[in-house]
Amino acid sequence: MYHRIIQFKHSLPPDLFPVPPIGVADRCVNLTKVCDGKTDCPNGADEGPGCDLAECKHKFGLCSNTCHPTPLGALCTCPPGEILSNDSVTCQDMNECEQPGYCSQMCTNTKGSYICSCNEGYVLEYDNHTCKAINHSAAFLIISNRHSILVADLEEKVKQALVYHI
Repeated sequence: MYHRIIQFKHSLPPDLFPVPPIGVADRCVNLTKVCDGKTDCPNGADEGPGCDLAECKHKFGLCSNTCHPTPLGALCTCPPGEILSNDSVTCQDMNECEQPGYCSQMCTNTKGSYICSCNEGYVLEYDNHTCKAINHSAAFLIISNRHSILVADLEEKVKQALVYHI
């Protein structure tokens, strides 16, 4: 889950609430422990008057998805695959395909998720992220140094010099 506190105007790690820096630096508590009636932080910053505000009482409150009361007011959160927009209350689709690493070849963004696919000659592995060549004998490794270029057939384990004394 991604969340943003309306007053803070910055993103937080999943399921964490930042403790305001009143003698405690860089400390977070799990969101489930915020406004639960028990003081979990040494400075008591996880409880406070904002916990009693009615912002989250009606359905999702100000938020388009989930609203959590915090000592500083409402905290809007989004389900996996969505992020909080700049208005701090509306969830929007996260385009996982914009960041490299989700898929080894092609990535198609869908609402709340993504789908990996492969180029011709490759098949999607069981992890649904990695593509593997169908014809292993067509795989070659080309090695070069300052003096020569070698080609290695990965199936036959044979090396062949293409060029010597470059």
